[in-house]
Parts: sequence; structure tokens; C-alpha cells
Amino acid sequence: MSQVQGIGTRFGAILRSVLLLASVAAVLFCESVNAANAPGPESDQTKNVLVLHSSHRGYGWTDSIMQGVEAVMRSAPEDIELWVEYLDASRLHSSSFAQQLLILYQRKYEKVNFDVVITSDRKALEFLLDNRGVIAPGVPIVFFEVSNLGTNLADGQPNVTGVSESADFVTTLDLAFALHPELKRIVFISPGLRSRHLVESLVADYRPELELSIWHYESLGEIQHALSKLPNDAVLIPIGEPVTVGGVAMPMNKFVEWISNRTDRPLYSVWDFTLGHGIVGGYLVSGFNQGSTIAKIALRVLRGEPMDEIPVDTRSPGRFMFDYKQLVRFNIDEESLPDDSVIVNKPRNLYQAHKHEVWLA
Repeated sequence: MSQVQGIGTRFGAILRSVLLLASVAAVLFCESVNAANAPGPESDQTKNVLVLHSSHRGYGWTDSIMQGVEAVMRSAPEDIELWVEYLDASRLHSSSFAQQLLILYQRKYEKVNFDVVITSDRKALEFLLDNRGVIAPGVPIVFFEVSNLGTNLADGQPNVTGVSESADFVTTLDLAFALHPELKRIVFISPGLRSRHLVESLVADYRPELELSIWHYESLGEIQHALSKLPNDAVLIPIGEPVTVGGVAMPMNKFVEWISNRTDRPLYSVWDFTLGHGIVGGYLVSGFNQGSTIAKIALRVLRGEPMDEIPVDTRSPGRFMFDYKQLVRFNIDEESLPDDSVIVNKPRNLYQAHKHEVWLA
């Protein structure tokens, strides 16, 4: 009996050893398979894209551009790593601050090899071109800027392309003229005259029967005083932002809302991020569309298309867009609006509001 037990014990030990060896072999086999199928180093596959914005996060125009960039980049099949920076140039104007940013970016990205740099608006492009050799030497640049200066910063620059758009004020002015038969004067509000270049040519040339002027008042108090004396035959178009106490610029959407609450005259614009904040409407440029456009150009560069085969896009695509609340406020009939106009804040009818309940009933 004891001999049988000894044989059983030795057999069990042998079986356990065999099972252990089999388990080790299985683990080693799986590891070898995984190693064979593992992708190469991330740096060999990942495309690094730097996005440099002129303004700050939370600014409507900048946010909409970034949303357009992200929508395109996130849907691309490539493995793309986005690095996003904000110059905050609309609120901070110190040259020393720009120098400090340069030092920060130099240290932050000294070990990052960018494949393309995207810039939004003029200040970011200026900053990058001035410091290109430090931040991204030899890296292709895809830019977006709204420029009525008649000059293109990209001229003569190697490996630079993008979108240089002139804001279409004429179409918006024609619209206001058509919707307000009593219109005799158009006032552009450009605090400190920092944005006067956008419309200076129009003041002299557009419709001699209309009086066009540019307000340069810097403080909100001066602007409010001027609004109180504005005649009933005027239309307002804000094109710049006032600098409030402390030297910080008021965001355009908040400035538009501030004006709308202090005047009974209609406001128009050329930028979609002001819609819903007090403007009647206009022929509006979409920040999201511009962001997606430059992102698509950047993808062409990442995929190897030569930069000299991608010319700077100078089109000004926009859409007629209106705020229903302001249409009602100024008694403007929807039938008088251009075809294919977009109207926001329009109340839904009973069926639209309760479509599910109607069909369920």
C-alpha cells in the first residue's frame, strides 16, 4: 500500500512539473507573438502639429477656429498629436511678455519635432515668422488671417501657405441698406482706431448718398455718450474692441452685447461669433469653417504634397445669418431676407416642440 502511495506521489510531482513547464512555455510564446505584432516607436508614426492662436481660449472667434481644426484632425486616419498655444494678444500687448513666451516655447518644445505649424490670425503668424528659427526651424506653416491691409505676410516666405481672407463688409453694408429704407449713415466702431484698416477704403468710396464714419472713442463712457446722441437713421457696425480698466480688451461678443443694450439702433457684423449677442445679422464668416479649411491644408502638407503646389486661398466664403430676436425688435420681415438665410433663436412651433408626443398619440 505504501509503495502504491509513493508511486502516486512521484506521479503527481511529475505532472505538476509538466504543467508548470507548459504554462511557462505558453507565456513565452504569447510574449513573442505580441512582440512580433507590436507597433514601432510612437515617434516614427505620430505627426506633431503645433496650433498657435493669436487670442485666448474662451474668445468666441478663436474657439470656433480651434473646433474646426480639431474636427478635421481628429477624423484623419493619421496619428496626430496636437500641441495648442494661445498668445493672448488681444488682451496683453507687452513686448516683454512676447519675449517671455518665446523663451517658454523654446524650452518647452526643444525636444519636439513638429511636422507642421498652424497659426490663426495675424498676430500669431507675425510672432511665428519672427521667431521661426527658434520655435520650429524649417517647419511648414499653414496660416489663417483676416486681412484688409493689402499686404500678405507670407509673401517671400519659404514653406508658408494658408488662407488670407478680406472681410466682406460691402455685402453686409448692401444688406443693411436694403433692410433699412431710412438708413442715411453707417457708423463703424473702432475703439482706438486699431481696426480702422478694415474699412478705411469703404468710408471714401461706398455709396455717396450715405454718410460713413469711424468712431475712435476708447473708453466705454465715451462710446455710451456718443450712442445717446446717435440719430435714428444710423446703423452700427463694431469692428474693434475697447480696452477696459487695467489694459485688458473687452471681447467682441461682449462688446456687441454691451452696445445693443444701450442703443435702439440696429447692429450688423461680418463675424459669426457675434451672432446671438445683439447684431441683426450680416454676411458672416464662420470661424469653424476657417479652422477646418486650414486643417485640411495642413493634412495635405502632412501627406507630402509640395507647399509650392498649395497656393494661398483668398476666397471670402460667408453666409447670410440673422438673429430672430433682433428681426422682431426692428420689425424686419423674414420675406425680405436673402434666399438661404440662416436664422437663429427662432421659436419652434407646437409640432416641432412636441413631435415625439404627437406621433406617439
